[in-house]
Amino acid sequence: MGVRRFLRRLAGERGDKAAQLAAKAVRAVAFGIVVTALAQTALSGIGLGVARVPHASLLTAVAFVLCIAQLGPLLVMAPATIWLYTSGAAGRGTVLFVFALVAATLDAFLRPVLIKRGADLPSFLSSPASLAG
Repeated sequence: MGVRRFLRRLAGERGDKAAQLAAKAVRAVAFGIVVTALAQTALSGIGLGVARVPHASLLTAVAFVLCIAQLGPLLVMAPATIWLYTSGAAGRGTVLFVFALVAATLDAFLRPVLIKRGADLPSFLSSPASLAG
């Protein structure tokens, strides 16, 4: 509330609107990151389970932490996929590879849509490259 008052004094009605837009943008970005991370984690967990990777629940939890940190699930999925291929389970490795690709690319599509829905920002501000920092 203090920020809005300060900006209202500083820039009048435009300052108040800028403060409201900033608050909406922060909420929308946080919502976009969390929901995208949940979707990526769900796909990763399903893929790990379908491919019968040992300790799939632990790997899914690690993938969730990585997705929240915006590193993506590939740091978990790629080694698991390689392990499946090298252990002679090429079919399960291929299934996990497909799940990994879908989970990793989901970030480029879902997050900008969620952010755009939550705040009226230009689309280049809600793209993954601009949010990665």
